[in-house]
Amino acid sequence: MTHLTYPSALSSTQPETEPLLHLPILLFSPARSIDNILLSREIDARLECGSELTAALPVHNTALVLIDCREVSAANIQLWFNQLSSDGHKPPPCALINCSRNGEHERLIEWPQLRGIFPRNSSSALFYQGLQHIREGGLWFPRRLCQDFLLRRRYAPSHNVLHTPGLHFTQREQQMLHGIYAGLTNGAIAIQMGLSEHTVKSHMYNLFRKIGVKSRLEVSNWLRDCYPFIARTNSCSDR
Repeated sequence: MTHLTYPSALSSTQPETEPLLHLPILLFSPARSIDNILLSREIDARLECGSELTAALPVHNTALVLIDCREVSAANIQLWFNQLSSDGHKPPPCALINCSRNGEHERLIEWPQLRGIFPRNSSSALFYQGLQHIREGGLWFPRRLCQDFLLRRRYAPSHNVLHTPGLHFTQREQQMLHGIYAGLTNGAIAIQMGLSEHTVKSHMYNLFRKIGVKSRLEVSNWLRDCYPFIARTNSCSDR
């Protein structure tokens, strides 16, 4: 039996974990295989979420997208992620199904819009448990992938991790920090916040001064230690 993460695993430090219950589910199946036609109908019947089969990947954050790894290569999925990011679109939340063990698709765990990976041998019960957990705002990955991810990302911190940074950020500043942490460009952050890119750059400059850094690279390094505190801290009001 496939071992999956506990429901709360890896969800506390992600910038985007809002519930997805309001979003329909799109099952991306270029081949429109009979298996996926039946799966889409079954998802709709079980979860009553408006599941549909699609042969075109969306460009807007309007659905939870399931991608069948048997029909779409990891390279093409990554290309889609890159295109959305470069075009300034907020990528829709995604999950991979029918994923081969130790295959290239598993490397896509690095992308923050990926909410889950379901191996080929996932039981029906675990699949729907995981899918519902994702819809409620959580993450669902095989435990061995989480272990590998943590082993590669853990390092001796440069700051005291037991205390907050002692800084207070407005809601707008928190949005920018979330965007930087997720690897979004200034253009993508501007679209998310409904601002011009010039305005975002101006706010970025003030934010860097508050933190005491001079570049996005430096603030990214700062966020590696401090983001968990930022994510849990209530923002002060924008003035």
